[in-house]
Amino acid sequence: MVVGSNTLTRINEINNYVETIAVDSKDNIYFGKCQNSGLFVLKHGATTPTKINGINDPIQKIAVDSKDNIYIKSYYDLFVLKHGSDTPTKINGITDRVNSIADLKFDKNNKIYFGTYNGAFVLKHGETTATKIAGTINEIKSITIDSKNNIYFGTSRGTN
Repeated sequence: MVVGSNTLTRINEINNYVETIAVDSKDNIYFGKCQNSGLFVLKHGATTPTKINGINDPIQKIAVDSKDNIYIKSYYDLFVLKHGSDTPTKINGITDRVNSIADLKFDKNNKIYFGTYNGAFVLKHGETTATKIAGTINEIKSITIDSKNNIYFGTSRGTN
């Protein structure tokens, strides 16, 4: 719904199951679809979204970092669409099933943390391989980061 309006506006081409939506700092809107899978972007001021090639899986989560890099969790893989690029890059290193990622958060240094069924992983800014965080063996259900950049993991067995 547009500011100042009481009417919803349908976006062309986005007419079925949208699982996740994210907006970058330039007001481009990213849509992750489950049916007719894929990632779409509606550029600011445009009326029709564009499909981003390279991801044809159901999209479950989209997150945008402070540098407008777009992180995409599909049902099968994890990708980053780097700012200014139109081709996503696969993120490696998560040894768990990608569909087990329950949460993801960015810290002040643009590291991204992933919570999975078998612990937490971190991806440093600019890299494409995540590493497991030692000592996080429980199912990570949620992640939060405080103002001092301390990271807290909510698990199936309390907190880490």
